[in-house]
Amino acid sequence: MSPDPPVGPTRTRRRRPGLLGLFGVLVAACILASFGWRLAGGSIYAIPTASMCPDLCVGTLAVDWPVTGTVHRGEVVTFHPPDTGTLYTHRVVAVLPGGSFKTAGDARHTVDPWTVAPADVRGHVVLSVRALGWLWPALPWLAAGLALILVLRRPMTEATRRDWDRLFLTALLVVPILVLRPLVRDAVVSYETSGDQQVHVVLANAGLLPTRFTAGDAAPVDIPSGHLFSAQAGATPAAPLVVRQVAALSWWEWVVLVLVVLSPMLGYAARALWRRAGAHPRGSLAPAGTG
Repeated sequence: MSPDPPVGPTRTRRRRPGLLGLFGVLVAACILASFGWRLAGGSIYAIPTASMCPDLCVGTLAVDWPVTGTVHRGEVVTFHPPDTGTLYTHRVVAVLPGGSFKTAGDARHTVDPWTVAPADVRGHVVLSVRALGWLWPALPWLAAGLALILVLRRPMTEATRRDWDRLFLTALLVVPILVLRPLVRDAVVSYETSGDQQVHVVLANAGLLPTRFTAGDAAPVDIPSGHLFSAQAGATPAAPLVVRQVAALSWWEWVVLVLVVLSPMLGYAARALWRRAGAHPRGSLAPAGTG
């Protein structure tokens, strides 16, 4: 008998991480970075109000670090005002003897009524990222959703998992958008009425998209994300001032937005159609039966 031919080393195919795996790595990295920053002494906040628009508008992620020494005029600090439990992030507009200081919100142009003591300061803003503050509150829900998806996909075959991962990823993108509504929304900066029944309102475009504001019968105005909209008009309790807003996008921008949001599901549909076309190529004949 001739000896068996030598068997060479077998190659194992390295599995590439799918879209769902990459998304899971991104969520885990954000959570670990948050814990690491907090353990090091810093703080991370999602800005909830419009008092600091446009620089730190609603949905901005503010990264704080403890203050060493005295604060400086123009610095943005996070603090507790005296005798309140509310946390504010405002700009320092004046430093007083002894280290206390006065603050103001960029959007309001009025000095806050309190004087902040150094002991009430939580930190100063060292980094801010526009729009990332909308993702931050959703991180626990995204992590829980990923854990549930990992349980649901375990009994699936490898091919089925790849297809369903695209649908799962679409849900992880669409559900936070529907719940948090970050695309089109407004936030009230100030609302004042005068004796002659005139109303002056200042709103911030707190959404991620450019928005078209219309106040009463006035002409619509397009406002970029994070910027302010001001309107003045007559109003009564029977006929209040109504401000409407809608995304200021052209038709092709809407198409791009929908394609981006639904891209995982569209990829799944394209893959399914490609497989079906490969299984039944045009012009192929079915095998004849035997009889």
